[in-house]
Formats: sequence, C-alpha cells, structure tokens
Amino acid sequence: MEGGQSPSGRGYRQSDLSYLVSMGISSGFMAVTVIALYVDSQAGSVLYSQPQFLWGICPVILYWLMRIWILTSRKEMMDDPVRFALSDRVSWGVLALVAALVLMAV
Repeated sequence: MEGGQSPSGRGYRQSDLSYLVSMGISSGFMAVTVIALYVDSQAGSVLYSQPQFLWGICPVILYWLMRIWILTSRKEMMDDPVRFALSDRVSWGVLALVAALVLMAV
C-alpha cells in the first residue's frame, strides 16, 4: 500500500500512522491517569474495602496499551484492535488480572 492511500474501511491514510500512534499513546496514558484519579478519589475509598489493590490496575493497563502500540508499530497487528484483543492470550491474561485486582479490592 502506498503512503498516501487509505486502508479500506478506515478514515485515515497510511501516512497518518505516526500521528495516530502519538495520539493513541497519549490517550492511553490519559486513560490510566483517569483510573488513578478514580482510585485516589473518595469514591474509590468508599466503594471498596481494600482500594489499594486497585492501584495495580494502572501498570497492568499501561503495559497492555503499550504492548498493543508496539505490535502496531512493528506491523504485527494488521487486524482490528478489538478483534485482536478478543483473540490475544495476553489480553485475556490482562483482563483476568484486572478482574482479580477488582475482586481483591471488594
């Protein structure tokens, strides 16, 4: 595919990849920041008996998001990201770990 061509079914061009990666990584860090703000908030303290376990979610989600972007930059993920996550064993492990941390926090 040429640099200016648009991948089928997408609203961006191949030449937009560097911008998309920057925006995606920034959005991932912002999402983890929002999780951290929630854990640190009074709502997190009130709703969970052991809210300190929720802090473990931040590095796990950050690892998963950065792994997705590394695979994308290596062109090892040519599929839809949601479809990829549903079939990826590491993604399922991340989901299980996050669920375990939430259950420990309850």
